Amino acid sequence: MNCFYFFLLSNRMDQYFGCLLHEVKLTGFFCIEFPGFPERKKTFISASWLTKQYINPSIITEKRIAFLNLITQEKASMPVIISNEFDPETFQLEDVLYSDKKRITMVGRIYQYEEGKKKKSKFLDFQNYNIRLYDETGQQISEINTDINGKWLMSTKLVQKKGNDLVLAAFYSNTKKGKTIDGMLVQRIDPETGNVVSTNQKEINTSLLATVSDTTDVDEGSDDKETKAERKERENFDKIKDEGEGFSRYMKFRDIFYTVDHGLVILAEKYHHYYYTSSSYVSGANGTGYWESSTYSMYESGDLMMCKVNAEGNITWMQVLPKTQKESIQVGTAYQGISTSSYFFPTNMPFYSGFGAIEKNNSLYLIFNDNPKNSDITHPGQKVKIASRFGKSDCYLLTLNEATGKYSRSIFFSNTDVPTAMPRLGSVTGDMMFIIGKNDRFMGKTKIAVARITVN
Repeated sequence: MNCFYFFLLSNRMDQYFGCLLHEVKLTGFFCIEFPGFPERKKTFISASWLTKQYINPSIITEKRIAFLNLITQEKASMPVIISNEFDPETFQLEDVLYSDKKRITMVGRIYQYEEGKKKKSKFLDFQNYNIRLYDETGQQISEINTDINGKWLMSTKLVQKKGNDLVLAAFYSNTKKGKTIDGMLVQRIDPETGNVVSTNQKEINTSLLATVSDTTDVDEGSDDKETKAERKERENFDKIKDEGEGFSRYMKFRDIFYTVDHGLVILAEKYHHYYYTSSSYVSGANGTGYWESSTYSMYESGDLMMCKVNAEGNITWMQVLPKTQKESIQVGTAYQGISTSSYFFPTNMPFYSGFGAIEKNNSLYLIFNDNPKNSDITHPGQKVKIASRFGKSDCYLLTLNEATGKYSRSIFFSNTDVPTAMPRLGSVTGDMMFIIGKNDRFMGKTKIAVARITVN
C-alpha cells in the first residue's frame, strides 16, 4: 500500500529539509498557482510513507504525527491523504497536478519484477501508467484509461489551464522494449469529472517534419543562392524525411500550450539520465597507495521537438531543432573502503541544459544554452557541436509562430561574462519570465544573478 500526504505551502521550504524523519519519503515538490489568487504561488509538496502491509491512514505512528504537526503549524493546509493498493516497491509517483476545479490528478508508473539473466536475479520492468483523479478530500473520482491495443506508453505529460480541458499527451511504441517512438496519444479530459472528452492517436516519424523552406523565417532581401554546404545539409534533411524513422525512445514531454484556435502546441525533448563510475589508483609513499572511485550523474538533453495538434486532433505541423547538451556532476567518491557523498544533492538538475518557454501574442519564445558554434543550426541534417562547457556558452532565443510552425533563432546573450543562465528552471508570471544564473567557484562564494525577461 502507498499512503500519500499532500500539503499546500506558501513559505520557504529549506527549513523543513533538516527535520524530515527517516520514515518519510518526499515524493515531489510542485509549484502551482491557486485559482482566485494569481498573485500568489504556493508549493505543493507530497510526502509518502510506504508499507507493504495495509495500514489505516488514520493510524499514524508518533513520529509521523510529530512531522505532520511540525510541517502544518501555520505553514500549510491540513494534509489531503490519498492511498492506493499498489505495492510501494513497484509503484512510482511521476507527477501530480492540482486543477482549478480543486481536483488532484496523480500519475503513477507501475512496474513488475522480471527474471534477470543471472540465476535468482530480478529487476523491475515498467508495465503501464496509472492515472487517477481525486477530490479535495482525497476520495477517488475516476481512473483515466490510457490503454491502446497493442501499444506501450513510454512518456506522458498532464496539463490544465484555467477554463480549459485537462490534456494528457503520451508517446507510445509498437513494441514493449522499442528503441523508437511510433506514435502520440492526445486525450482531452473533463477536469471536474475525469471523463474523457476526446481521444486521438497519431503515428509520428521524421516524414512529418516540415521542409527546410517551411521551417525558418528568411529575412527579406537575403541572397537565395544555395551554397554547397547548404545543399549538403538540405540533402541530409531530405534523406531523414524520406526514411521516415521513429523518434528516440528518450523523447520526453516538456510543456503543452493551448492556442487561440483550440489547438495545442506540444514541446518535447530527447532526455537521458544515467550514472557512471570511474576508478583510478592513487600512489602513496613507500609503494603504498589506494584505489579511488568517483560516481557521476550524467544528463543529456538532445533534440527539441515542436508540433501543433489542432482541435480535431490532427497534427498540422512538426519541427525538430537539433541540439546536444551534456551536463554532469560528481555525486559520490569512495576510497580505501570509505564512501562519501554530497549533502546538498542536486535534485533539480540539470541546471544549464534543457530549455524554458514563455507564450505571448500567438508565439512561443524558447530560451536555451548552446555551443556558440551552433548559432546557425535550425533543422535536422546539420552537424551539431556538443554544449557542455556552459560557462562559455551562449543563450539563444527561438521565436516560434504557433499557427505556421515557422521559427527564427537568434543569440540572446553570452554566458561568458555573467553567471550561467538556467532557462529550464525559469519561472513564468504573466508575460514575464524570471531566470536565475549561477556560477560555482572552487575558491570563493557562488555568484548568483536574476534576470527578468519581458515579452512585448
